[in-house]
Amino acid sequence: MAKRVSRDTAAGVFFIIIGLLFYWGAGDLASGSASRMATGDFPRLLASSLMLLGLVIAAKGLFATGKAQAAPLHFDAARLIVICLSLIFFALALDSLGLLITLTVFTAVNTALLFPRSFKETVLLTLAIDFFIWLIFVAGIGLEIPLGPVF
Repeated sequence: MAKRVSRDTAAGVFFIIIGLLFYWGAGDLASGSASRMATGDFPRLLASSLMLLGLVIAAKGLFATGKAQAAPLHFDAARLIVICLSLIFFALALDSLGLLITLTVFTAVNTALLFPRSFKETVLLTLAIDFFIWLIFVAGIGLEIPLGPVF
């Protein structure tokens, strides 16, 4: 009997493919040096990291002992539509509503619709994500982005 492809192997291959696509997409961007990075270095670093992660996950799935789980064959179009629409909302609303309101709505809606949790868990998760995004991008690297509505 042929060995079935495990979920880990399928996920690892998917990560590798996405990493390759992003690495290829960053091909037109300039490269710099380690001391003076250019616009293409960070996307290539992230793509390489994603490919490495995919390789580790795929290897784990290939060499795991025990009963292999079948790779997921169903496609959940409703979740994909929710994610795409929420990303479009985030991109369009960020300049006018500001980071905190846009991120709060984005996180709360996606958590409530895609990963049903209690109201308390949804609020705590939303506040934690808001805080860490603010800490990393605004306080940490000084990204100049409006935090609240701009009228």
